[in-house]
Amino acid sequence: MQVEVGVPSADNRLSILALLLRDVPHNLHEQEVAKIAAGLHGFVGADISLLVSTAVAGALRRAEALRSSVQVELEDLRGARSAVGPSALRETVVEVPKVYLCPSSSSLLLSSLELSDSLLALDTSPPRNRCTFM
Repeated sequence: MQVEVGVPSADNRLSILALLLRDVPHNLHEQEVAKIAAGLHGFVGADISLLVSTAVAGALRRAEALRSSVQVELEDLRGARSAVGPSALRETVVEVPKVYLCPSSSSLLLSSLELSDSLLALDTSPPRNRCTFM
């Protein structure tokens, strides 16, 4: 039996972040937490937990250096965000084909090389009297 847990929605990411910050001393306003959560596309619960842990570690280092109390600030979360990435996007590959606008017919065409390869796979030839670019 397999159980698949999907990537949390924007509202769920906000809830997870707020829950994780509940027991952490911080001076963040709700709007700041919402703004950070909005930038966590592709983050799963474990990623958000790591983000908060990394922010707490940064706050600990700062508090130790300044001999002050530990309090997570917005800059701690921003710094952690640059160090922690979304695991749900690590294996995603987006391929965008090269397309060109044909001025005479106002239609989009694949580059002639890609078009030729595609048509060869289908055992056919490129259309005639069409714009193609190399």
